[in-house]
Amino acid sequence: MGTQSPSHVQTQAATTLFTALVDDAALFPPQEAAMADALRWHGIHRASPLGFLQGPFVVSARRVRELLAARGKTAGPVKLSIVVDYLDHRESIVEAAAALAEAQDPDVTVAMVEMHCPSAAVAASDLRRVCEALRAFRADAEQLHVFLESSRMLASGDEPILLASAVAALRSVVPMDVGAKLRCGGITRDALPSNAIIARFITAMRDHDVPWKATAGLHHPVCGVYGGATMHGFLNVLAATLMACERTVPDDQLVAVLGDACRDSFRLSNGCFMWRDHGFDMAAVTRTRHGALRSFGSCSFEEPADGLRELGLLP
Repeated sequence: MGTQSPSHVQTQAATTLFTALVDDAALFPPQEAAMADALRWHGIHRASPLGFLQGPFVVSARRVRELLAARGKTAGPVKLSIVVDYLDHRESIVEAAAALAEAQDPDVTVAMVEMHCPSAAVAASDLRRVCEALRAFRADAEQLHVFLESSRMLASGDEPILLASAVAALRSVVPMDVGAKLRCGGITRDALPSNAIIARFITAMRDHDVPWKATAGLHHPVCGVYGGATMHGFLNVLAATLMACERTVPDDQLVAVLGDACRDSFRLSNGCFMWRDHGFDMAAVTRTRHGALRSFGSCSFEEPADGLRELGLLP
C-alpha cells in the first residue's frame, strides 16, 4: 500500500479541522445583506471547492417567511439555523414553524436554533418548555442542535459557569442536542469580551461537558487589529479549546493562546494542527469539534476563507 503525499495529508487534516466551521450569518450586522443576495451567495459558496467550510444559513425566526419567498429564485437545498429571542419565542416560533409547514419545501431543513436569553438564571422549567416548543421545527427532534446565549456574559464573572450548568441540566431532560453560545464581538467596542472571559467560558463548558458555538467578531483566523478594530481570531479560539480539552490547562494559559497574534503560531504539520509546539492529531480535533467548539457565525464567508488561504491552511 502506497503512502499518502504530504499535500493529501494536509488536505485531509484541513477538511477535518474546518468542515462546517463557518455558519453563514450574512443577514446580520455588519454586512446585513439583502435576503435574495445572501441566499444566492450561500449557494455559490456551498458549490465551491471550499464549500465544506460552510455551515447552516442563519436567519431570524421573524424572517423565515421572507426567506421562503426569496427561495423561489434560489436552487439547491439549504440548512437553516433559526435565531430566536427568548422574550419573543412563543410568537416567533409559531410564525416560523407555520411558514415552513405551509411551504412544504423538502430542500429546506432546520439544523440549528440559536436562542438569546436575558441570563443563565432563566428558570429551568421555562427553558425546558421552550425547547419542547422547538420540536415544531423538525419531527426528528434529536437531530436539532440548540444553542443558548446569555446576554449577561460580559456583566458577571460567574455567568459562564451558570450557563454551563443550566445547559448541562437541560441536556439530560430534552430530546435535542443542547449547547451554549458565546458572542466574541459586535458592532461596538464594549461588545468585545476579554480573553479572560473567553477562557472562563471554554473551561466552564469543558468542565460541564457542554458543546458550544461562537458568533460575532471572528472574521479572521488570528487575533489582531483589523480596520482599526481589535478582533479575536477563530484559530486562537479553536487552539485554546483544544488546549483546554486535550491538555486540561488552566485559564491563564488559555489567555496566552487567545492573545497570540503571531500568524506563524498556527499551522498544519504532518496531519496535525499546531499551536506553537503543541500538536493535535485529527482524532483530538474530531473530539473537540464534536464535544466542544462546533462552529462560529460570520457575516462574511470570504474573510475567514481568504485568511486561512493566506496562512497556507487551505489550498
